[in-house]
Amino acid sequence: MSETVSKSSAREIAVVGIGNPERGDDGLGVEFVRRLAARGWKGTVVAGVTPENISGWLAALNPALVVAVDAVEMGIPAGGRRLLDGEAVAAVSASTHGCSLSLLLGFWERATAARTVLLGVQPARAAARGRGLSREAEGALRRLEEEFSVPDRTPGFIAEYLETGNGLKPPGG
Repeated sequence: MSETVSKSSAREIAVVGIGNPERGDDGLGVEFVRRLAARGWKGTVVAGVTPENISGWLAALNPALVVAVDAVEMGIPAGGRRLLDGEAVAAVSASTHGCSLSLLLGFWERATAARTVLLGVQPARAAARGRGLSREAEGALRRLEEEFSVPDRTPGFIAEYLETGNGLKPPGG
């Protein structure tokens, strides 16, 4: 784990930032979690390019919900977002990380008894070294910050998805 973890014993939701900030939009998950932590969110962790290394932290936190945020090639317009779980992650995930995201989410679910979802954001330029985030990724992050505006509270579109299975397409995504 590359950065200090923010946690609270009352945590219901854990938000995990996945990606490589040195590879353009691939760093958007990391940037998003940094922004949430700066706004007072607890239960956030930067997993970077080795998300498998935070499994022990997640098990100790024991959240009800784990939301992993990453750039995911989904064939939708850049900046578009989708909530994915189970087989849906395997169907779209072209991960740049050492571990399959679908296997990883399944492992986290078994290790924590938490529901796990991937909040994927379509990158515009995931492989561009050192260029920072694209305009599209930055716009997606701003919308996500608004949706995650209340620290430690599950955003409405995620709660709806968990209750009904609807909501694979967040508002504005």
